[in-house]
Amino acid sequence: MKKSIYIAVIINLFIYNSYAEQFNVAENYKGKSDIQSLDLIQLEKDCTEQIDFWQMTNSEREKIRKNCPINQIAFYFQNLYETINNKKNIYNSEKLNLIIEKNISTKIINNTKYPVKALNLSMFNKTKFMDKINLAKSYYDVDGYYWLINQYYYISDDGDIYTSLLKDIDVDVKPIFW
Repeated sequence: MKKSIYIAVIINLFIYNSYAEQFNVAENYKGKSDIQSLDLIQLEKDCTEQIDFWQMTNSEREKIRKNCPINQIAFYFQNLYETINNKKNIYNSEKLNLIIEKNISTKIINNTKYPVKALNLSMFNKTKFMDKINLAKSYYDVDGYYWLINQYYYISDDGDIYTSLLKDIDVDVKPIFW
């Protein structure tokens, strides 16, 4: 019995030391920590503008907009798109490199160009490419309806990545995926 307890303790110590590495990603590239704790039901309530929104005073409209956390997050990501030039190595260790890559393209629908901005995170083991994930994206979805699609992210210190995909329809922000 004692042997199995000692083996379990040794295995747990080994696992903890192997996976307990902190990801000290520079604050400028971590994304917004608000994403980690989003409550989608509350978000939808806080980000739905009232029917008479445009009949309200400017101060009343600003108060409603401040209740929606996405309005503060969006500004951060607009600046982030401007900050990153092509590729940025945001984490580097002996075994792992994380690189954010900016991708700007255009979507052409009915001879009209629509910009698409994206940030992708690539993971390399030393120099070998391992995987890629889309962290952030902003574009107009004009195929069916005309709304702004935004994807936001947050990278925690323990390496968890949180993303949230939202559509901004005229007066409302609707969560699609978290």
